[in-house]
Amino acid sequence: MRAVTDARLAAAMAHHRSGRLDEANGLYEQVLAANPDEAEALHLSALIALQRGEHDRAQARLGRAAALKPDDAVLLNDFGVALRLGGRARDAAAAFARSGALKSDYAEAWHNLGLTHRALGELPQAAEALRRAAALRPNSVPTHSALGIVLAALGDIAGACATFRRAVELAPDSPETHNNLGLALHHAGEGEAARAALERALAIKPDFADAVFNLGVVRQKAGDFAGAQECWQRTVAIDPRHAIGRVNLLFSLQYDPAATGESLLAVARDWDALHGHPADAFRDWPNARDPQRRLKIGYVSPDLRDHSCAYFLRPLFTAHDRGAVEVFVYAEVARPDAMSIVLRGLVDHWRATQHRPAPAVAEEIRADGIDVLVDLAGHSSGNRLDVFALKPAPLQGTWLGYAGTTGLSALDFRLTDARADPPGAEAQASERLIRLPRGFHCWQPPSWVSEPAPPPAMSAGHITFGSFNNVQKLSAPTIALWAEILRQVPDAHLVLKSNWLSRPAVADRLHAAFAAHGVARERVQMLAWIGEPHAHMAAYHRIDIALDTFPYNGTTTTLEALWMGVPVVTLAGIHHAARVGISLLGQLGLDELIAATPAAYADIATGLAGDADRRADYRAALRRRLAASPLMDARGFARDVEAAYRALWREWCARNGGD
Repeated sequence: MRAVTDARLAAAMAHHRSGRLDEANGLYEQVLAANPDEAEALHLSALIALQRGEHDRAQARLGRAAALKPDDAVLLNDFGVALRLGGRARDAAAAFARSGALKSDYAEAWHNLGLTHRALGELPQAAEALRRAAALRPNSVPTHSALGIVLAALGDIAGACATFRRAVELAPDSPETHNNLGLALHHAGEGEAARAALERALAIKPDFADAVFNLGVVRQKAGDFAGAQECWQRTVAIDPRHAIGRVNLLFSLQYDPAATGESLLAVARDWDALHGHPADAFRDWPNARDPQRRLKIGYVSPDLRDHSCAYFLRPLFTAHDRGAVEVFVYAEVARPDAMSIVLRGLVDHWRATQHRPAPAVAEEIRADGIDVLVDLAGHSSGNRLDVFALKPAPLQGTWLGYAGTTGLSALDFRLTDARADPPGAEAQASERLIRLPRGFHCWQPPSWVSEPAPPPAMSAGHITFGSFNNVQKLSAPTIALWAEILRQVPDAHLVLKSNWLSRPAVADRLHAAFAAHGVARERVQMLAWIGEPHAHMAAYHRIDIALDTFPYNGTTTTLEALWMGVPVVTLAGIHHAARVGISLLGQLGLDELIAATPAAYADIATGLAGDADRRADYRAALRRRLAASPLMDARGFARDVEAAYRALWREWCARNGGD
């Protein structure tokens, strides 16, 4: 009988090697019918099942075979592959680790272990496993590519560049290797080399969506914002499901003067249609339907660090009524800093989410019993809208970190106010607009900031206008209007300050734009990043009048200017990002600095330039006025926010069988 089994098994293996899978599978089944514990037949028939996508069958057979032959490294590796394909990544990692322990020179097991750790968000372990695989397989392009991706995610950019260069040497005609190298070179600050690598990838494969996207990132860093937007439009045309391409396109459109609230909503809804409805999203929640109980509030953010958002979060976290709410934070923070420590001390629970898959984060939120989950990033960098799409909390909303609608149907509300989103703005939002009674910002300036200095025109002998906004906000209409103001005040200067201005190409583009409107280069001074916080705020001492950008207004820069005694002129726009200036100045009763038209904006700015007494009054009074306003009333703001949460919660309980 054994001889017959052995003969059938040998014949099955021969068919298997020659690719005649149906014949091989039939013989394996005959072998297993005679002997269900024939490990070799279990193993090899499971491989056929894997090829056919029959993951459950493959897992069952490989699991049985592994129990029969627990010291077979190859079998354990194949079992790990089946487990990973079946969604059991943690069990797969254990199988790969056991395989590598049994056979230390088994490169395939170490490679698979690295990929699995990466999928689990365990990047240091992934790098260690992939390094072992690369040492064993120095000519493996997949291993070097995977290792480079992990090293880049860990911040080892030099290591990633070296690894990707090796992959390019091994596969010079692979568009993927050139794309990976281009992205790593971009992060290393080698813009021209990055562009060359990406253009090489596109020469090989013109419809390579990832390479087109990355070329957009490189163009953006060089200050070619129109070119970047063009790349992202092309990215989503090639691959409509390219999630980050659509996010970057949507964010870039916020700066576009041609965009409307309705057009931005349409693009945001496209993202939601493609990525906002995962099949495994939750549809019921075990939260107690008690409208009066203490609520569990969760905040999700990548900006819980020394970031402008922190100066809005700190007062809210400090003033939250712990009798009314229990505060959880889900921190997508790669490198926590001193501000992270401060914020962590202000909340009840702090969960790190960096590199963790969305389902794992969603499960944790659900296990924490969060009642109201609040996104603080929207479509900005580091967002976790993938978590919100899974709907882990019964009520979900967005606030603060993104100037507009997300389009995400899984978000129930957005905190705003009646100035930023007046009646009728519902047509521009996917979320329900919850208008806080006074305003949707509360700010806490750094405690060490110096007092406002005397108006700089007194010593300079001329007016200095200024803007410390992100230069992406300097739209063509903004530059044209500022140039007109400089023509009307012929001895005035303009000071611009932005991180972007450390790049000569960006500064040159801006100088050329002003020169096209007749403004001499020496009248526009450009300041790059000032790392020392005291020096950053002291730079406002150089400005008499701040000019707000449009259609994307400033927020932190507006408040900083006001705190330093500098009046800010803003233009009322037609959608949320273009109306934040109205919200901020309106809360201070500074309606005289809000323009309804570009001509009125120029009149306000030039009128201030000619009125030294009025500028001096602003210099002396603005800090005191801001300190006494709702914009710095942390307790009042926290009560407004908590009242909004409570009203939403009561409605939800009433709809879902609460008391």
